[in-house]
Parts: sequence; structure tokens; C-alpha cells
Amino acid sequence: MFNQKKINFSNKFIKYGLTSTLICSSLSPFIGLNKPVNSSGLEFRWDQSGNYKKLKYLQSSRVKLERSTYFFILKKSDRQSAILKLNLKFPDYFKATIKPKHLKLCKIKIGGYKGRTKCLEKIPSVFEVSEDMKSIDVFPDKPIPVDKKPYAVVLKMYNPRKTGMYQINAFSQSPGELPVSLYVGSYLIEIEN
Repeated sequence: MFNQKKINFSNKFIKYGLTSTLICSSLSPFIGLNKPVNSSGLEFRWDQSGNYKKLKYLQSSRVKLERSTYFFILKKSDRQSAILKLNLKFPDYFKATIKPKHLKLCKIKIGGYKGRTKCLEKIPSVFEVSEDMKSIDVFPDKPIPVDKKPYAVVLKMYNPRKTGMYQINAFSQSPGELPVSLYVGSYLIEIEN
């Protein structure tokens, strides 16, 4: 008798468990369970010092070795003064080919619910990529002003071969008598399988 009740309970548990699993999986496209999670919501860094400032970025693909477009965004709050020169430093283990012809500096419109992020106006600039491809120097023809409009360095390339997180640090130089590079912030990008 006791074994019969135990078997009936386990049969009901399996029946209702499978039913609820099927219902949830069929509804997942409609309630957004299958959408990719934005990894920038959860960050892990070894060095938790107060000097770190997170900058906004967008990338079209996070899959390794896949073609991707990166928007390294500089909002108004990220620019304390005009920018005469911008420098992006990649970590040593970032193995990707960066070509100056695939770089541009733009005044952008940040996308959202109704639209995508896009380049509104291309800013004439000179780009210098270091030989080891670990640093990009951006020299706009006119300094990037301190206004309300967001700007971005747009980079098209194939993602690195190795998966993981990469911290790209941004430094800027302001126009003036003493050119000093100041830390603007960091972009923490992720590459997946």
C-alpha cells in the first residue's frame, strides 16, 4: 500500500514536472527567456580600486573569430574637457588584427527600444595603430568638444581567438600648454564561444 502511494506520487510529479517544463519552454520566446543576457550587468574585476570608471560600449557580436562592430562610447559625463587626442589601450593577451582603415570617430545616436546605435556624423580624424596592435591613438582634426552629444570610436574587426573578458583603458589629452594624458575610463568587453 505504502509503495503504491509512493509510485502514484512520483508519477504525478513526473507528469506535472514535464507539463510545466513544456509550457515554460513554449512560452520562452514570448516572455524573453531566450534573449542573450547583457554581460555588462555583472562584472568581476581583480583590482577593485576606486580609480576604475566603467564606460559604455556596444558590440555587434561576442562570438570568438566572428566579424564584429564595436562602439567605444564617450558620453558627456565621460568628457570633463575637450579631447585633443584619445588613446585606447588593449591588454597584452588581446590577439586581434586592428587596421586603421576600419576605424572611424563619429558623433552617434545611442540606440534603444526603437532604434539601433548609429553614426550620425563622421568626424575627420587620423588613426595610429601600434605595431603590436595593443594601442590606438585617435587625433581628431578639431578637438572633441564638451557638449551633450555622445561620440564613439567605431571599430570593425574579427573578434579575438580566445574567449574571456578584456579591459580596454581609455586616456585623453586636452588642448593646452601642458599635454597630459588623463584616465577617462575602461571598457570591459567579453568574448564567448
